[in-house]
Amino acid sequence: VEADPLRAAGLYWSALAGKDPTALDRLTTQIAARDPVVVREVQTRLQEAGFFGDRIDGIGGPNTVESVRAFVLGEVVVE
Repeated sequence: VEADPLRAAGLYWSALAGKDPTALDRLTTQIAARDPVVVREVQTRLQEAGFFGDRIDGIGGPNTVESVRAFVLGEVVVE
């Protein structure tokens, strides 16, 4: 099966919205293993939802991880 990072990002996003613990783990503690296209798309969706105010770069750094956690907990971190 061919990899489809955009589809993967969409599935991760849906899972995060449902507070799925596996998706949360993969996009926080395991984010370095995710495809940069997936991370970039998740960053974009986080930004659109008001949870990410940093540069969209496809790098799963601490700001991305904090934003993912805030999204799942429903805590807006971007002013």
